[in-house]
Amino acid sequence: MQLLTKILHPPITPSFTQNGVKSKGYNRFLLLLLMVLVSFTSKSEVYYISNSGNDSNNGTSENQAWRTLAKVNSFIPSPGDKILFKRDDEWTGTLEVKSSGFPQKPIVYGAYGSGEKPKLYGSKQVNGWKQYTGNIYQTTFSDPAINQVFIDGKRAKSARYPNTGYLDINQVNGKNSFTSAQLENGINYTGSTVILRAREWSISTKQVTASSGNSITINSAPLYDLNIGEGFVLFDKLKFIDEPGEWFYDKSTSTLYLWAPSGDSPENYEVRASTVKNGLFADAKKYVTVENLEFLHYSVEAFSLNDCSYFTIRDNNVLWPDGRGIYLGSKSSGNCTFQNNIIKGANHEGMHIIGESHSILDNSIEVINL
Repeated sequence: MQLLTKILHPPITPSFTQNGVKSKGYNRFLLLLLMVLVSFTSKSEVYYISNSGNDSNNGTSENQAWRTLAKVNSFIPSPGDKILFKRDDEWTGTLEVKSSGFPQKPIVYGAYGSGEKPKLYGSKQVNGWKQYTGNIYQTTFSDPAINQVFIDGKRAKSARYPNTGYLDINQVNGKNSFTSAQLENGINYTGSTVILRAREWSISTKQVTASSGNSITINSAPLYDLNIGEGFVLFDKLKFIDEPGEWFYDKSTSTLYLWAPSGDSPENYEVRASTVKNGLFADAKKYVTVENLEFLHYSVEAFSLNDCSYFTIRDNNVLWPDGRGIYLGSKSSGNCTFQNNIIKGANHEGMHIIGESHSILDNSIEVINL
């Protein structure tokens, strides 16, 4: 209250006016006064989300919990509000941060109840499997964004050729064409994806546009010139499924193919496919806390923060994103805290943080840059 009294009854100084015109300092004073008044007078609420809830509820008690992420994302929280997900429950989609908090009244996204952390998935469950041939099964799955498949929580391997290591370039035919004696002559590789290891520090992804014998042509020249002895791997061909645990998605027919670990039907497992880009998205927001949640299987980034400051990301599990675990862009971001998070299985970076005066403390980061 002493702070409020001082602001409501400030000493009168000539700096507030110049030639009868209110100065910038006076405008800043009014803005600060408004922020403090709102902070003191606004009432904070706690909102609950449960798999057994209903979006027509008011959300302000466990018995009146909301149900869906869509409902949460349609709501604009006020400074000091808490949005809490029920432990042991799960959702699929992106959690969108729609507003900022105040320094002493951050907006909090967290958990309530007992049990495991609430799970937010970037993957959808896949069912309806039928035998295609031998140990390979197929199902229709209409989502072209698939870039990961999980079998009972373990990341499956996208079918590739060869199964391990690299093939070698034996002859360079041009800026975007090469020959490898290790390629099988009887396969048409057109339409597949090639990963080129052009340098020890650089990997390029290209599309195969033509195939003849053991020579292939790609859609454009890589960043670095092709050279004899450099390695490459091929993906995205049904022909490449040749061992347990591999999958292939045919975008042209919306068909997912899978060889389950024991060669049996994938219906005997929980199969999930990554389709959602980001787990939590925030743009130009401040004073937000995200804690005690678990983000799994996102196709790009689990946390995607742009130009955000005074965020606290703590005690979360970030598991198996295809891109980054936590991304904070923009040099103007600052004063964020990342603490006690578990980040595991990112195919690219565990954390990519830009800005100033951030605190990164006691996080566990493992199995990354795969």
